[in-house]
Amino acid sequence: MNPSAASYLFGEELYRFSSTIVVVLSRDWETYSENERNLLNRMLISVYSNINAVTVLVRPSLDPSELVVFSPAHVLVLGSQLPAGVPLYKEHTAHGFSMVCADDLSVMDDPQKKKELWAVMKPMFGVK
Repeated sequence: MNPSAASYLFGEELYRFSSTIVVVLSRDWETYSENERNLLNRMLISVYSNINAVTVLVRPSLDPSELVVFSPAHVLVLGSQLPAGVPLYKEHTAHGFSMVCADDLSVMDDPQKKKELWAVMKPMFGVK
C-alpha cells in the first residue's frame, strides 16, 4: 500500500458522546415488557432526561468501579447484584459519581418501592 494513500484513510475524527446518567439493568432490554420500559422512561423523564439520552448497560452483577470509564455524574442500578455493603434505595457515592441501587423493573409495580426510589432520586438529581 502506498504510504501517502494511507494518510487519507479514516481521516475523520471519532467522537465519543457520553451521558451524565448511566442506567444499569440486570438483563437484556428485549426481556423487559413494554410497561417496564415505559416505567423506566417515565423515571428518567421525571429527572429531566429520557431513555435516548442515557447510557444503558446490562450487568447481572456489578462492581461500581467498572463504571468509571463512562464518567457518569449519576448512576441508576436496577436489579443487578452488587458488592456487599452497597445499600438499596439510598444514595451512595462511589468513584466520583452518585448512584442509587434498586430492585429490578419487574418488581417496581409495588407503589412503596416506587416511593422509596423517588425519595432518593429527587434530591440526587436536584428535582424540586
